[in-house]
Amino acid sequence: MAGFHYRLERVLELRKQAVEQHKQMLARMIAATRAAQAAVLALETEQTRMNTAWCEAARTGLTPQAALDFANFTTELERRKRQAQAELERAQTEELARRALLDIAMNKQKVLEKPKARALKRYQVETGRKDQAALDEFATLRGDKKK
Repeated sequence: MAGFHYRLERVLELRKQAVEQHKQMLARMIAATRAAQAAVLALETEQTRMNTAWCEAARTGLTPQAALDFANFTTELERRKRQAQAELERAQTEELARRALLDIAMNKQKVLEKPKARALKRYQVETGRKDQAALDEFATLRGDKKK
């Protein structure tokens, strides 16, 4: 609408930009969470595979050095798995924080959109009233000329 001007339009635009930024940051955090979940799953799969291999090797007999190597590898795998789980927890916490920030930003945006909608409605009613008055006056003038 060409004649309608909302005084807080610039503030509303800034809040819309903030919402978009929060959405982008949330999308990145969701991707990071999924990547961390995949890393944990891959390490769990590797651990299961190694345990199966250990059981097979134990049946056939192992040298003491092979047993020591397996123990070292298992320890390293456990360390990496704990590290990946910690990263997953951090990413999930960050994702929840980003969701909360997005909700706050969206609420701030809505706070300005509601008055804008009411102001636009008042403007439309007033414009409609003025247009109708102009049409009525025009019709009255045309009616006067016919007589």
